[in-house]
Amino acid sequence: MTGKKISIILCTYNEANYIKDTITELQKNINNLELIIVDDDSTDETRKIINDFTNLENIKLIHRKKSRGLASAFLTGLIFTSGDYIGWLDT
Repeated sequence: MTGKKISIILCTYNEANYIKDTITELQKNINNLELIIVDDDSTDETRKIINDFTNLENIKLIHRKKSRGLASAFLTGLIFTSGDYIGWLDT
């Protein structure tokens, strides 16, 4: 599967306790990763933690000001993917 881009959609809301480990494990275990993070206006440090990653060229953060639920967040993430393969994860 060399050269194929894998897009993972990660839907978040107040995931400060888990987001760093989740992103780190995805980056460590998936080659040629495009990570689409759809945040439903977290009120904790979730977005700050995501923005603190030094390797942001493969991370797209979409901040939604109004929470519309998991299915809507997934569909929003799907619009922004460009991978050959697409998966999703809810932390």
